[in-house]
Amino acid sequence: MSSCLQQLPALTESVCPGINGKVGYTGQSGIIAGGSNQCHLAALYQHWYQAHPEAGVAYAGLRCWTLLCWQPALVAVLSVHRLGIVPDLCTIKQVINNGIVFGFELSERETSCRLDALIVRAARQLRQLSEGLLQELTAVTPVKKKLAFRFLADCLMDALIKMYRMEQNPRSEDFQYWAHCWLSAMNQQNDSALMLLPIKGATDGLGLQRKTCCLHYRRCDGELCASCPKQTLTIRKQRLRDEWRAHV
Repeated sequence: MSSCLQQLPALTESVCPGINGKVGYTGQSGIIAGGSNQCHLAALYQHWYQAHPEAGVAYAGLRCWTLLCWQPALVAVLSVHRLGIVPDLCTIKQVINNGIVFGFELSERETSCRLDALIVRAARQLRQLSEGLLQELTAVTPVKKKLAFRFLADCLMDALIKMYRMEQNPRSEDFQYWAHCWLSAMNQQNDSALMLLPIKGATDGLGLQRKTCCLHYRRCDGELCASCPKQTLTIRKQRLRDEWRAHV
């Protein structure tokens, strides 16, 4: 195991405070591709359906899916761009607790090569991992594959946005180019994108240009997300710009 892989848990914690990432498996139970995850996935679905029955089956299924794919996407992007490696994403174990998927364990295997090759390799592993997880989830609740992979693309773009926020002097054109590279490697060129958010007197922001609604607005406490495609592009840009300024 290289020193780069050893840095990954601290790196992800710097982006998502409180997340507990480990290199090496413990005895803790979790969701792992190729394992027997049916009980975990059924409990995850029941948690969200029972918490918000008014939002319906479709919302609960999509909520489960986004919880399953955001961590592998974040780990992939940070590993490739900040550490120059690809860990073994196909065997990532994800920790689940009270309806939340937060925390992961990785094997000690990794690969290092050129950036473009790393993106291709990581994308291939993400697709393989996601295909398996989606197959298991759809045995619990119906989730359309096209929608699921659009949300996976959104998770990749969101991970790039998180990394952009970490940089002291980020170049938005670099991140937009990397977004294109990731989406091309995933064969999802039209499933998501990054949106430039010009900020007067400050570094430009980046926003998520989504193609699919997560149905959060169906919850009794819900509303349309700032990036929701149900809104006009003008409204989305303004809301995303306001959010960006609030977090600068």
